[in-house]
Amino acid sequence: MPPSAVTTGRVAMDFARPLCSSMAGSFISAVVMLDKRKSMGVWSLSVIPFPVPDAVALTLTKLFLFSFLVSSTVPTAKSELLTSKREKLSRFRVCVHDKISGTNATAATVAQASTTNQSATSFGLVRVFDDVLTVGPEMSSKKVGVVQGMLAFASQREVALLMSVTIMFTAGKYNGSGLTVVGKNLVSLKVKEMPIVGGTGLFRLAWDYVQISTYSLDFKNGLSVLTYDFSVYHY
Repeated sequence: MPPSAVTTGRVAMDFARPLCSSMAGSFISAVVMLDKRKSMGVWSLSVIPFPVPDAVALTLTKLFLFSFLVSSTVPTAKSELLTSKREKLSRFRVCVHDKISGTNATAATVAQASTTNQSATSFGLVRVFDDVLTVGPEMSSKKVGVVQGMLAFASQREVALLMSVTIMFTAGKYNGSGLTVVGKNLVSLKVKEMPIVGGTGLFRLAWDYVQISTYSLDFKNGLSVLTYDFSVYHY
């Protein structure tokens, strides 16, 4: 049993004695809240009395103590299992093919404000996308996943996008895993840096950043190729 479970049991039993003795009358605590703040090592107890029969009070107390011990032990076991894994840093580059118009477009406008067409920054425009992810910048390069999400033109002073993106890998080393990126994309910057806020599979609890750059632009066909340079901490 983890040391924290032993501590939990000792505290619970110490507090149970005065609680049980107080039930010789007609009152028991309706709400008993124990909150151990791990960093502080402090226990707080809140008690709200209401009348119940002694037999019921004793049964409720036993059930409470059992539930308290179980709930305190299980999260500790999970926490110890997680911290036993070593966090590592992965760096890699992939390419994203974004086609906003023409045949086989991978992006679509879903909403815009009544004033968007008059805005120099396209303020109020909302778009969704389902782009192809490849190893290299050529469309013939090996496909390793998809980039799905939405963006909104969210500034009236500059062309800036608020983006929520999921990068899902369907082949290669990270097959079945994904990364989530959320943040501001300032279009005027040559390199846009956005935070990685989480992930799934091999990237569970992932964090750090991705740098996005434009590799090529084809205005005639509405196609842009972007490079995503990832720096990812994960377990």
